[in-house]
Amino acid sequence: AEWYEKIGRGEDALRMIRLRLDYQREAYPGLSGHLHWTRVEYAEALFRELGLGLNARPRPADLDAAAAQRIALQQVPVLAEAAGALQQFFGPTHQYSMPSEALRLHLLDFLGTGKWPSKAARKRTLEGGVSGEGVAARRRLGG
Repeated sequence: AEWYEKIGRGEDALRMIRLRLDYQREAYPGLSGHLHWTRVEYAEALFRELGLGLNARPRPADLDAAAAQRIALQQVPVLAEAAGALQQFFGPTHQYSMPSEALRLHLLDFLGTGKWPSKAARKRTLEGGVSGEGVAARRRLGG
């Protein structure tokens, strides 16, 4: 998947990550850290393809902001489950579980404001803060 992203074939990268997720679900039934890390990896790659987050590509011309939000919204329960499982494994403040929770909070900020959080806002999220609009989105979405 990483190779496809490096050569600008993000859709193929997403397809490869989906195949890895399918394999991990079959090979490792039950609670699996690798599965949840791969779910976070998929969300990050998807956000880059949507023009969101760190190292984002320009949003495809045929994808408007509302469509990007609808697609991103589907990742809220996925990231919540991944963050919860990784926190169960490692605790909420461990370096392995914090990035997935931070990504989930960034997504909720985006859904509340329509803009991906700035670098300063991302740092505040890691320190436990979230914007007012993000708090409203968290409440609406059960986060």
